Amino acid sequence: MEKDRPRFVEEEKLKQEVSLGLGIIIENEENEVLMGLRTSASGKGLLAIPGGVVDLDDNGDLGRTAIRETLEESGLDISHNKIDIISVDTSEVVKKGWLNFGLHTRVLGRPETIAQNGEYFAWAWVRRSTVKVLINKPGVVFEPSRISLLSFYRREILYPFKGAKEEN
Repeated sequence: MEKDRPRFVEEEKLKQEVSLGLGIIIENEENEVLMGLRTSASGKGLLAIPGGVVDLDDNGDLGRTAIRETLEESGLDISHNKIDIISVDTSEVVKKGWLNFGLHTRVLGRPETIAQNGEYFAWAWVRRSTVKVLINKPGVVFEPSRISLLSFYRREILYPFKGAKEEN
């Protein structure tokens, strides 16, 4: 029944269209995370993990989007890697119309990366301890990336909608 279905946000506040985005935390065998310096308008000058928008061609497949975006942005092919969903960020659904997913994968060795499409200035493998410091400094890490990384390191699966009631 219509009135019995769960309501996570007030539907009248939702934009007509919600865009799906994702970021993927790529760790190597030394527990370093691949991070890049953004040059695109959204998040310019901030550090970020690879990611982007789920395109229609991806048919809603988050893994497919993560593979495509990582290859486009860094030249790194993760198509044979296990990819896990680690977070769902609903905090921007009402305000900006974005639903962001955090994903994770591990790669062998320390693969070389190349800034491919002009969205990033350069890529680097960053130590886990450094990432943990960076995500707690305001204005250093692109917010969707920061939320994915916080969720991953805190081992929290969901980053709930602000104002959502917690179930007991």
